[in-house]
Amino acid sequence: MNNSMRHVKYEVIEKAVRGDVAAINIIVNHYQRYIYKLAASKMIDANGEERYMIDPYLVSLLENHLIKCILKFKLE
Repeated sequence: MNNSMRHVKYEVIEKAVRGDVAAINIIVNHYQRYIYKLAASKMIDANGEERYMIDPYLVSLLENHLIKCILKFKLE
């Protein structure tokens, strides 16, 4: 991850809190790897191999919760 993407810019957060869809998408995309990590479950397949599966329903729940939190966020 390069230095420009280590943090979300304040201007993007301001726009997202005001409901700007593009800014909200930038924030959701910024946290996408973390969301996928939270939604991953270890499974054992028929051959006894360990595999990680991403639960799309849980991904959706986490993304929706993040969006709700963005829209409720208070800037001071």
